[in-house]
Amino acid sequence: MRPTHLGLCLLLLSTVVIHAQTSKQSPPEGRITGIVLNDEGQPVAHAYVCATIYEEHGQSQGATTGCHGFSGEDGRFELDHWPMGTLSLFAFKPKDGYADANKRLTAKVTLTPQSPFAAVTVRIGPKAGVLAGSVRDKNTGAPIKNIKLTYVAIDASARGCGSELEISDYAGATFEVTLPTSTDLIVFVSSPSYKPWFYTDTSNGSRPALRLQSGERRSLEIEMEPNDPGTASTNVPPSESPGERAGPPLVSQ
Repeated sequence: MRPTHLGLCLLLLSTVVIHAQTSKQSPPEGRITGIVLNDEGQPVAHAYVCATIYEEHGQSQGATTGCHGFSGEDGRFELDHWPMGTLSLFAFKPKDGYADANKRLTAKVTLTPQSPFAAVTVRIGPKAGVLAGSVRDKNTGAPIKNIKLTYVAIDASARGCGSELEISDYAGATFEVTLPTSTDLIVFVSSPSYKPWFYTDTSNGSRPALRLQSGERRSLEIEMEPNDPGTASTNVPPSESPGERAGPPLVSQ
């Protein structure tokens, strides 16, 4: 009889262990596969593949964005171990001119326990414009190492309003930034102890706007004039509206 009692105890113990393991089972995970294509429909290799995950916290909603992998030589990618929910995928590749601003071109995915797998096409492009160059003191030719480049995208309406995006400070005299294409931009550089420098089209001095095409690269050799002795810095505060700045007026397309 003892073996019978022992077998019954072992059976009950295994049942408890199985129940405990089941109750601690991890939540379901999803898998996303896809391909990154450019604006011409060609695969883009070695592009960052990123996602914005939408989350609900009680009555409020939030979003978390991060990059989680790369596309392969054939432009394809796989993302494993994804939680259930809704997310938007985007891709960028700065080396080839596809800036992270392209995240507006997204592929939306919803994973559920009933549909934990998804196959998507993520489109990237068009290529951003690139503005590069150096900044030097107009009198001495010495490099200026503390600069800020700002551009204003001019509104297409006759009001001449614009929106502003700051480009961060640079540690050296050279810079390279990606800019929106196919739109007129007011571009200026500021630095402590120097007068602001505004871009002017060399082919048309009355037009201060810069316009780049998709994939275009423009180089500038900028010379900044020091402030007059005893005068305060004339840097343009980012909080000012375009119409309050000194320098060339805004123009409309």
